[in-house]
Amino acid sequence: MGALASAMAEAASGAGAEITTDVPVRRILVGDQGTAGVELENGSRLDADIVVSNLSPRATYTRLVDPGVLRPSFLGRVEGISSTIGYLKLHAGLREPMDLSRYLGPDHDPMAGSYMRITRSIDHYISAWEDCAAGRPARDPVIQLGTHTALDPASAPPGGHAVSALVLYAPPVPKSGKWSDLRTSVAEDLIDRITEYVPNFRRALVEYVLFTPTDLEHRLGMLGGDIHHGDHLPGQFFTGRPFPDSAGWRSPIAGLYLCGAGTHPGGEVTGAPGYNCAAAILADQLASC
Repeated sequence: MGALASAMAEAASGAGAEITTDVPVRRILVGDQGTAGVELENGSRLDADIVVSNLSPRATYTRLVDPGVLRPSFLGRVEGISSTIGYLKLHAGLREPMDLSRYLGPDHDPMAGSYMRITRSIDHYISAWEDCAAGRPARDPVIQLGTHTALDPASAPPGGHAVSALVLYAPPVPKSGKWSDLRTSVAEDLIDRITEYVPNFRRALVEYVLFTPTDLEHRLGMLGGDIHHGDHLPGQFFTGRPFPDSAGWRSPIAGLYLCGAGTHPGGEVTGAPGYNCAAAILADQLASC
């Protein structure tokens, strides 16, 4: 996904876009006619008639828009968006490739093991979700495991191997303790679980970092560690995303649009929410001509 972001940045820069990173947005500026731009954490201002947010609807409307701009009734709908699931993200460095020979044979193509999912059944998902709903990290999590170096050797030092795991599920707020207190024990349990399926994982482990739902919120603006910006439920799909009668790309503020996973058709790396948002912006621009 990092390579995808880099390719998109290169294409945007080639089309004349200026990209600024490591400068968080403090707030979205709104004038009498609608969006006026953004103010950054460093105090600088970017003037614009159109602002597009890739954050969740809740983060955009409650953290970046000044109080009093949006009607209380609308904010009530925003607060009513169901977002109950958090995730964990493990990044690990290994001194040798993961041993997948029991599944793929001794001479398998490394590309065959570049992405895998550790799960046994639908019941496995259900048990992981039930733990999350009870306020505890999944005792038997579903794990999506990928090896970056199978595709990009430069993602690790020479001879090393970079591995990432997306872990389902984790409560946004644990029932007992804080994520800062649970981080080490949860990470060790997760490493043990992966080692059950990848026997050399712990032996080959050089270093790791675990991002909890709290970390994902602070680092990436994903409230509660919800990578989907809202649960994928029947009432929050299609024209009901993020809430009924709204596909989510347009906002009540003229010139402010949303392009993230909280809009139709939801999360995962498809680019579809952004594509749909761009189409909405172009349609509005043509209509105003």
